[in-house]
Amino acid sequence: MHILAIRETGGAVLGNRALGLDELEPWVFIHGNVVQRGFTPMRPARQGDRRVLPTLSWWGGGYDVVQILANERLDMRRR
Repeated sequence: MHILAIRETGGAVLGNRALGLDELEPWVFIHGNVVQRGFTPMRPARQGDRRVLPTLSWWGGGYDVVQILANERLDMRRR
């Protein structure tokens, strides 16, 4: 989720924590034509990478898409 999705819908980032404290590593994925580890570009993507690495994607329609979908789902459960 983009940071603006949190800010624009009234949420807040409460802090941060080093990933290593929980034995986590940044996600490795393809963004455009680049392989990245978290926010750090590693190298140009190669054709075979698309078979083994996830590709970054996002929902369009504004920063409140997640909030709208969650509210719709919650409303459906109340019926």
